[in-house]
Amino acid sequence: MFLHQIFEDYASLHDLRKEFQMKSVYASEIMLKEISKRFKIRNPEWYWPHEISQLFKNVGKIDEMDMKLRRNALTIIAKDAPEFYYGREAIMVAEKEFGISSEEISSFSGIAASPGMATGTARVAHSYKEAEAKIMKGDILVTGMTTPDFMPSMKKISAIVTDEGGITSHAAVISREMNIPCIVGTGIATKMLKDGMKIEVDAYQNVVKVLK
Repeated sequence: MFLHQIFEDYASLHDLRKEFQMKSVYASEIMLKEISKRFKIRNPEWYWPHEISQLFKNVGKIDEMDMKLRRNALTIIAKDAPEFYYGREAIMVAEKEFGISSEEISSFSGIAASPGMATGTARVAHSYKEAEAKIMKGDILVTGMTTPDFMPSMKKISAIVTDEGGITSHAAVISREMNIPCIVGTGIATKMLKDGMKIEVDAYQNVVKVLK
């Protein structure tokens, strides 16, 4: 009985953490949009915290090219002091450090959050705006995690694959409501899949497969 109570409390706290995480991400996006509007900065979701401070203190300028590169790819190597790599360099460093490249992977798995199987075109989106710009009916959304802002795009898709999340995440809950297959918590989906790839999402066997 004691262990049962511990598990029940843990499950409740886990769901609560997810709820606060989603709400904080949603609130942060609203705040960053307003900052972007006031200071005429593009790609606001790719600020570093110190850059926001610079804007309000009117110290220095924001390097928008850095922002654009970060949006494409970002690798952080934690050593004595963290090392940051952007864009193509970030991809090369990641492949060297982890000894793996997208060309070497034909399938991977995560957590099957909603059963089903779908085949379609992968659309990698790092923000809801990117999803809105590229998602077509029947495409498969590949993203880090979803938030309520993704809903207009999610109405068009045939499946979801995410880097993060569990069975109580936003993507998992919405995919079950929409009755489409969903695999979450892969850790590598947005790194291994590229726009235009034909993929198969098998949420019965918990496998995302790149089709040749």
